[in-house]
Amino acid sequence: MHKYAVRVEGEGFLLKEVDKEEEAAVGFFATRYVEALDEPHATEAAVQLVCDELETYAGAVRSNGGEGSRVWALEVTPLDSFGEGPVPGLGMTWFPEDE
Repeated sequence: MHKYAVRVEGEGFLLKEVDKEEEAAVGFFATRYVEALDEPHATEAAVQLVCDELETYAGAVRSNGGEGSRVWALEVTPLDSFGEGPVPGLGMTWFPEDE
């Protein structure tokens, strides 16, 4: 198995703002570190990890419906190792889509 850092982007999601009824149209960036046979498998694994995480945000984040929401890999970087510390596995950097 090989090690990879996979940068992922998502767009077309609605984020419920804290203490408000409104939802904001957002996208996000995330990086996932995976072990896989090759780059296509690393891409698939990283995107699936992000999609699984999005499901845990039920009530706070949802698809905007239709074909508008999507998640894809931006960049796959082969790594020699994951380093000495623990590998981060959760979290996203959100950005507004309307600006």
